Amino acid sequence: MTFMPDSPRQLIRHGKIEQARKEFSKIRRDLQSHEAQEEFALMRAQIEYEMEREVTSYSEIFRLYRHRALVCIAVQTMTSLTGVNVIQYYQTILFESLGISSHAILALAGAYGTIAFSTNVLTTVLLTDQWGRRKMILFGLGGVIGIEIYAAIMQMEFQNTNNRVGKGFAILGIYLFCCTYYGLLNSTTWLYGAEVVPLPLRSKLMGLAAASHFIVNVALTEAGPIAFATIEQNYYYVFVGCTLFFLVCAYVWFPETRNKNLEEIAAAFGDKVVELTENDVATANAVFDEKTKMDHKDEL
Repeated sequence: MTFMPDSPRQLIRHGKIEQARKEFSKIRRDLQSHEAQEEFALMRAQIEYEMEREVTSYSEIFRLYRHRALVCIAVQTMTSLTGVNVIQYYQTILFESLGISSHAILALAGAYGTIAFSTNVLTTVLLTDQWGRRKMILFGLGGVIGIEIYAAIMQMEFQNTNNRVGKGFAILGIYLFCCTYYGLLNSTTWLYGAEVVPLPLRSKLMGLAAASHFIVNVALTEAGPIAFATIEQNYYYVFVGCTLFFLVCAYVWFPETRNKNLEEIAAAFGDKVVELTENDVATANAVFDEKTKMDHKDEL
């Protein structure tokens, strides 16, 4: 509340154009003057166009924005279907099946949480904007598939043996999963799901996406103890199959959103985007120039 600027898009939706212009100038200091003017004019025109055609019902949302709505929901559903919460909640069972002592299990579980938090923070700061959301999702899903197959094989081979080195490699699989999921997927999917939907629909669709995420999560988690007791490490292959399905979906239907404004993201999904005329740009330039002069006078 002390340093975050107000959303210029929300201000435009409430008719506060001049305040929106000031906030936009603060946010997009990386743009040249003419680039900022054109982007603001396009943003305003697009928002006014969407407000004239405001969507209020879920049936309209899925009729007009089906691709974007399904991507928003899918990107959250797939995180549960990687098995992350099952592995995280029942890692103690997995460690116990490898013959690890109770005190060592607590230490390993604590290390898991620490690594998850650390990798999430580091990749959010260093990779998400630099590398791109699509790449992180694709490499994250691919990595999860390979690591879960590795973890299943290691656990099958060494859980009923006295081979300490082999058990170490089985434990390594759980930590490799932790680094891959929290480093590439968890730091990206919540952001991506919000970015791909129009601002007026964001709360509705993110609500559906979150509901889907937790419903699937509860189902998989409830099944966890029974599944591990019945099919043991083969439960991993359920997640491998689901993750492979979503990897194909992400490759085909998830466009990149890095360094794109909402209008460019809309165009990437094939939605209609308002085209600016030369008159629109000239008007925006004139207003920006006038406001710049007034601000300069106020400073003097």
